[in-house]
Amino acid sequence: MQPYGIALAQSNNVLSYVIFEGRSALRSVPEDICQKIVSLEVSKEMKALLLLLAGYSDAAHDVILGVTLENMEEAEYAATHRGETSWALEHPFSDVDDLLHSIIHRLEGHNIGEGGHSGWSNAKYWCSGGPKACEMPLSCTHSTLYQRLCRLAQAYAPLSISRGVIVSQTSGIHHEIIANGGHRRTVHVPMGCWDPIAYLNLCQEADINQELQSELVFLHSKELEQLYGYLLADLSRTCRDR
Repeated sequence: MQPYGIALAQSNNVLSYVIFEGRSALRSVPEDICQKIVSLEVSKEMKALLLLLAGYSDAAHDVILGVTLENMEEAEYAATHRGETSWALEHPFSDVDDLLHSIIHRLEGHNIGEGGHSGWSNAKYWCSGGPKACEMPLSCTHSTLYQRLCRLAQAYAPLSISRGVIVSQTSGIHHEIIANGGHRRTVHVPMGCWDPIAYLNLCQEADINQELQSELVFLHSKELEQLYGYLLADLSRTCRDR
């Protein structure tokens, strides 16, 4: 049986990282998609999620990095002159960015991507806060989303629970993941919390039965659904405040 992540990902989910070659992936998004998604007056997180759902993973990744239709040339220069501009300081990642970043890399699976690491490794890095090196849960937003995933898993994914997607140890659990510069760091997930790293570990296993694979796909789809609902509610709040 194929690993879940490879079975789920389509060919256009594998990132080409053309931004680091000096050409934003947004330039390759069809004009009608640009008009429907990229030009919307919504958060970059909503744009990235909609692009991801439409199959434009590379463009979604660029949007998470802060690329827009208006600053593409500046972004392309910054991406090909890394460390020589103030781009990173001017476009910091929010906790929601980290979560979306993790989901995007999850779809790479075993393919090697940023930093010479697999999609799985990069996904674990970003779901743990990326360079912020946070502990779980990362924020109130993550806590809310992960609590909902816990409830869904308890109702519909018993095999996933038995394999540790919800931490049962009283002292919590520790995972070793990659950190900045290819080093390693330890991430602690408290008892009773959704464990995104345990989930990712399950996803990358090749030898899982069809029932467990179905649960993992279900949880993946529900995570996207919950995230979309959160971003939609956030958009509604923003519109009311204007």
